[in-house]
Amino acid sequence: MEQIENLVTICTLIISVSTIINVALVLKGRVEAPEKNQNERLDILEKRVDELESEIEETNKILLELEEGSRVTHRALLALMSHALNGNNIEKLEKAYNKLENHLVERGHHE
Repeated sequence: MEQIENLVTICTLIISVSTIINVALVLKGRVEAPEKNQNERLDILEKRVDELESEIEETNKILLELEEGSRVTHRALLALMSHALNGNNIEKLEKAYNKLENHLVERGHHE
């Protein structure tokens, strides 16, 4: 009889340990699931940030080119106005013309 009780006790211990291990594994899965989901979301967001930073860099380059073109155009306009007002400044007018022409030629190579 004592052997049967010992066997029942051992079986109960084995079942208890097995249950504890199963519960621990379930809890571990529940704890790790949010971290995995969070890491996946972070990866997606980091990729999006990289894409946006690249787009911002490209936009900044375009804005700088537009700003330079605007400066060249304004200089040419000032030279034309100066020439129209007093008939002088032909050298300034030619210089502005050449800068505007160079800018347009260089811009054409970038497009």
